[in-house]
Amino acid sequence: MTRIAIFGVENAAPELGARVLLMGCDAVVADATVEARIGEELDRARAALPALYDVGLPPEGKLIRAESPDAAVASADAVVMAHAPDHFSDPHEGCVTLIVGQPDRGGAFLALELCSPAWLLPGALIRDASTDRSAAEAVLDRIGMDVGSAPDTSRSVMAACGGDVAAAVAALRALKARRAGPGVAIAAHEARLSPTAPSDLSVPPVTVARQVPPDWVDYNGHMNEARYLTAFSDGADRLLAWAGMDAACVAEGHSVFTVETHIRHIGEVHIGDRIEVTTRVIAAEGKRLHLWHELSARGTLAATGEQLLLHVDLATRRTALPRADVGAWLSRAAGAQAGLPWPDGAGRHVGAPKG
Repeated sequence: MTRIAIFGVENAAPELGARVLLMGCDAVVADATVEARIGEELDRARAALPALYDVGLPPEGKLIRAESPDAAVASADAVVMAHAPDHFSDPHEGCVTLIVGQPDRGGAFLALELCSPAWLLPGALIRDASTDRSAAEAVLDRIGMDVGSAPDTSRSVMAACGGDVAAAVAALRALKARRAGPGVAIAAHEARLSPTAPSDLSVPPVTVARQVPPDWVDYNGHMNEARYLTAFSDGADRLLAWAGMDAACVAEGHSVFTVETHIRHIGEVHIGDRIEVTTRVIAAEGKRLHLWHELSARGTLAATGEQLLLHVDLATRRTALPRADVGAWLSRAAGAQAGLPWPDGAGRHVGAPKG
C-alpha cells in the first residue's frame, strides 16, 4: 500500500489527502491542523468521489499522525507539499509539489497545478519536474490523477455547474460515458479498478459494488426503478466478461440478448448508498443462460432480479451456442452453485388481476 505524507493546510494539499485516502492509500501527517483539514475534506469527498465510478473504490486508507515532520517523511513513499515556491513563479492555493523518495536525497518531484476540489477533479498540470519523473507519475496514476488533463477543463465543469458538487458529479459521469475532457482519465482509471474474476465460484460473486450517484435518484428521493435494471445488467456484463465475453469476443460476433427480466423491489435505496449485487448462475445450458441477482444496500436486501438470456450470433442476429470457453466457464459456475438453496422469489411473475 502506498503511503503519502501530506504537508500544508492550503486547499490543494488536504483535498489531495482526501483523494489519497479514498483511493486506498495511507496519508501521514505531522500536524493536528492538517489532520483536521483532511478530515473535513474527506467527509465531502466520501459523498461525491465514489459516485463518479461504476466500480467500487479500494478499501479506504488510514489517516496516520506521525510524531514529527521528519518521522512522517521517513515513513512515507511520497510527500505532498502545498505551495512550493522553489518550483513556481506564481504559486497559488492550487499548487503542490509531489516528491517520491526522500526530499533531502534528491527525490523525483512533480510541481503541479491542481483544480479544486482535488478529491473530485483529476486534472493536474505539470509546472516543473525532475529529469526522471516516472515514479512520481506512477503515484498520481495510483490515485486517479491525470497529468495529461489540464485543470482549466475541470474548472470549466465546476463553473458550468455553479460550483455545485452533485451537479459536477453528474456532468463528469456524462463526460466519462462520452470519453471527453476529464472523463477520459476517469474512464481509464475505472478500467484499472475493475475487479478480477473470482477464484471460488461456489458462492455467487459480487458483480457490482458502487455508490449510488446523484443522477440515479428520482422525484421520490430514492433510486429510480430503471436503475435497478442498470445495476443488474451491469452485474450480468461483469459476469460475462469474467467468462470471456469481452470486447474482443463480442467483436467476433458472440454476444447475448436478454429475453426476460423480473425485478422485485424490496427496500428503498437512496443517493449516496453503497450497493452490492451478487450474481448466481442458475443454469447455463447450450444457448440459454439463467441468472439470479440480489442487490443489497446498508447490509439489507433491497431488490432481486431474475434474467433469462440467450447467446446469439451477431452476424445472423439469431440464437447460437456460446464460444466454447465462455460456455465452459458459465457451466462451471452453474455446477459450482447448483447445491445452493433455490432463491426465494425465483420463478415468480406479476399476478394477473382478479375479477
